[in-house]
Amino acid sequence: MNSFMGRKEIFSKRRNHLESDLKKIETSFRVWSYSRLAITFMAVAFVVYFANLRSFEGIVVTVFIYPIVFGLIVQRHNRIKLERYKVSNLVDINCEEILRIEVNLEEFDEGREFIDREHPYTSDLDIFGRHSIFQWINRTSTYFGRNMLAEWLKSPADKSEIEYRQESIKELSDDLDWIQDFQALGRLSPVKPAEVKKLVSWLEEDESPWLKIGILPHLAGVVLMITGITLLGFGLITYGWLIFPLSLNVLLLRRLFQRMKDLMDKTYEGNKAIQSITLLIQKVEDSDFKSKRLKEIQYSFIGENSSAFLRLKKLNKLLDFVNSRANPLFGLIDILTLFDYFLLRALSKWKNEEREKVREWFSMIGMMECLNSLAATSHAEVDLNFPDFVEDEFHFSARSIGHPLIGPQQRINNDSGLKGKGSIAIVTGSNMSGKSTFLRTVGVNLVLAQMGAPVCAESMEFSGTSLFTSMRNSDLLAESVSSFYAELQRLKALLDRINVGEKPVMFMIDEVLKGTNSKDRHLGAESLILQLREMNTFGWVSTHDLELGKLAEVSTGIELFSFNSSIRNGELIFDYKLSKGLCRSFNASILMKKMGIDIPEDQIKSD
Repeated sequence: MNSFMGRKEIFSKRRNHLESDLKKIETSFRVWSYSRLAITFMAVAFVVYFANLRSFEGIVVTVFIYPIVFGLIVQRHNRIKLERYKVSNLVDINCEEILRIEVNLEEFDEGREFIDREHPYTSDLDIFGRHSIFQWINRTSTYFGRNMLAEWLKSPADKSEIEYRQESIKELSDDLDWIQDFQALGRLSPVKPAEVKKLVSWLEEDESPWLKIGILPHLAGVVLMITGITLLGFGLITYGWLIFPLSLNVLLLRRLFQRMKDLMDKTYEGNKAIQSITLLIQKVEDSDFKSKRLKEIQYSFIGENSSAFLRLKKLNKLLDFVNSRANPLFGLIDILTLFDYFLLRALSKWKNEEREKVREWFSMIGMMECLNSLAATSHAEVDLNFPDFVEDEFHFSARSIGHPLIGPQQRINNDSGLKGKGSIAIVTGSNMSGKSTFLRTVGVNLVLAQMGAPVCAESMEFSGTSLFTSMRNSDLLAESVSSFYAELQRLKALLDRINVGEKPVMFMIDEVLKGTNSKDRHLGAESLILQLREMNTFGWVSTHDLELGKLAEVSTGIELFSFNSSIRNGELIFDYKLSKGLCRSFNASILMKKMGIDIPEDQIKSD
């Protein structure tokens, strides 16, 4: 409880301090906004003043000085604007950390497009969707980080990768300022995934044909135009002579018009993502990392040549020129200089030189965001600890393991473990006693462990396994599939996975074969457990069928556990503690009685 309040207080203090800073920045921002207007009005006033005095020199000096002063003010104003966005993002980030500590996840991205009911475990364990692990962990800002985090949650890493990630997360989690600064920078230019996809598609297009477009006609058009304007200025020719270079340049630009239009459509919004990614890369390049994986990421940006930050900054400037074509004055400049052609040529050259590196940069920034998300989770949640990967196959053990999405005030932790090929734990218990939550607790923490994250346990050991769950097998009306048949299909998928998988499978089956009659359920469940007992697997089975407990008497490797309830003053009491042996209490009839079903008192079963 104290640690819970202490964590909230840390983030509350940071939020309050940042809100105070933001007010000061807002004041400064307004001052410099007014300065931009003031300097413009002053310049106009001076021009009018000197015009009345017929002072050509005064007008020239004013016109010369104004853009310099105005540019410096704009530069300062933009820096303050960037700082304002960053501090505002930091305020939001600390508010969000408080919500996560309270396990209030409604406002966060659910990652619904990653939901896949055919996946071995994500749907059963609430990895994505409402009140999900993704909502709890995800602090990514880019399209690449978000997708990679989803992939980490769906696919277990191997031992060496897990250890590299753990080392990196531990290093980052010690520096909350770095963690939150990185998050805030990523949020400076939010862009929809669809716009990022368009940008990536453009980056991967082959631009080599554009480099082959003859440069001589375009140079000739520019030279003729400049020469014509110069001669016109000296009065050596009339305006009619400019028709030829103007016509030539318009014809040359017409060939590029659709190309530039498509380019603007593909990069206008996506360029904002480049701006954020550039700042994130700069942050990584300027850091002093110790862990192997973080140094590898950093080296991918710096390498032996110039930095990725500088190279992407160049792309950012080129795309800014593309998007500035909306300015009415740009059309005139374009006709005079054929700027579109030279801009396309520069972009083509950049892409052909950097295309392969860009893919790696985006991937590395995605990985950095994933590690940063897990580091932020590790820092915020004091009940998390890093598990140990063990070489023994078919190994899982945990001390005081709990579900991370249950608040610390309500969370009940348990010790649990399985070891050895074919070992199976049969978990019995009354309704609402905690069987399903326990299975999800074990499953969720194994998913976290296999992605390199800390787990909600005092200590935990696990081996390399392929997790498979069968817990939510609802009927599908559109496909005319009953819940019982859906469960059979799921169990078949489990058996197929065990038979063809390279890794041992750790399974979790909740309320095995609950969709059929008692006799068939018992026969099927007993046969399935004995079959699994001989296969390349181990895991948990929860059930109401106490008769399955007899399997522990006839087959080694099968253990019995239970969750129990009691009645005090007519109320059901659950302790949610895992006990050895079969369930000793029943509450279905009591629950039905409380719901209004008229069950005779002498028929109600209880302790």
